[in-house]
Amino acid sequence: MNAQLFLEYTNRYDSILLSCPDKFREGKLEARPDLPERSDEFTRCVLRYLNLCSEEFYLWKRGYLSSDIWNIWKDEIERTIGSPLFRREWDLIKGEFSAFREFEDYVNEIHRRS
Repeated sequence: MNAQLFLEYTNRYDSILLSCPDKFREGKLEARPDLPERSDEFTRCVLRYLNLCSEEFYLWKRGYLSSDIWNIWKDEIERTIGSPLFRREWDLIKGEFSAFREFEDYVNEIHRRS
């Protein structure tokens, strides 16, 4: 099951990144002082990425995803969530995660550490 989850979520991650503009990928990967201008397209990309992360987080917390796989993804997830682009967008979309308080707290903790 973990191999299937790994492949499925890796494919979904690739799909999200490929559907977002280049400036999104640059903002996600680099701590750039010049963030791209805010747009609905960026907000949707961040929301899609965070939704994927929240599902992975849920599966790991409930024991459906092994810690070995979670640890492969965790550093990249935390680096991305802590990036200036995601910190900026979080204020706009955090309400989307209010039903999953544990993930909302996880994101807020990453922001406190960043």
